[in-house]
Amino acid sequence: WLQWSWAGVNALAGTSRRDYTCTRLAGCFGPQMSEYVIGAIMSEDWRQLRRRQDEGAWDPEPFKKRRRLSTMTLGCLGVGDISAVVVQRAQAFGM
Repeated sequence: WLQWSWAGVNALAGTSRRDYTCTRLAGCFGPQMSEYVIGAIMSEDWRQLRRRQDEGAWDPEPFKKRRRLSTMTLGCLGVGDISAVVVQRAQAFGM
């Protein structure tokens, strides 16, 4: 028996051994990956704001002009559990 914790099992296609059962961890990583995706999207704006703060630039304009998640479009490749949760969370932000 083999418990596969990665997305996809293509790496196993090249093996000639077939005397095992391969199972997956379905539904386990969607919440964590969706938080990572949303966080990664937001981190670029926050890095720019942090840079301005470090430079001593305290004007409020960058905060007013910051991109809103609801104005963005998110493209997801894949139809598995992870993509489904990422899409669900992105829709909650109006994406």
